Amino acid sequence: MDIPKASENIYQQQYQMGRFVKEYFPERVAVNDLGWVSFKNDLYVLDLWGLGSEEARKLRNNDVWKPDDLASISRRHSVVFAMSYREWIPDVPKNWEHVATLETSQITSASPFVFFYLLDLTKRKEMENALERFSETLPEGATLHMVSREANPL
Repeated sequence: MDIPKASENIYQQQYQMGRFVKEYFPERVAVNDLGWVSFKNDLYVLDLWGLGSEEARKLRNNDVWKPDDLASISRRHSVVFAMSYREWIPDVPKNWEHVATLETSQITSASPFVFFYLLDLTKRKEMENALERFSETLPEGATLHMVSREANPL
């Protein structure tokens, strides 16, 4: 394995996810990759994989989330948004609005795409503004693709 490229991939993806939560949109979040998002973050982080959230681990059935279970656990923990690989949660709850996708290289990450979902739709403008500011600071090899409102009508 090419160690420098693998390290760069962690920086492009997981580290940037952590930056977004801590510096741009400090809200309760659900993620499938706990690491950098929870490091030095005092806000609640729902770990959808289950390493840091036993309740989530128990709700996953054969490594697959049921949309109703995912919606329920997110609501119980007042989660405002989620960041996840689409492959890990292919069937998201209907109330999860896809607002952006972070695209990076794929060396160590499970996917080159991280989907950003808004669960609390009252925070749409705030999240959109945060994503726009965040996108201007991304390192080379990381790109944020905003999803238009027309693609996600309410």
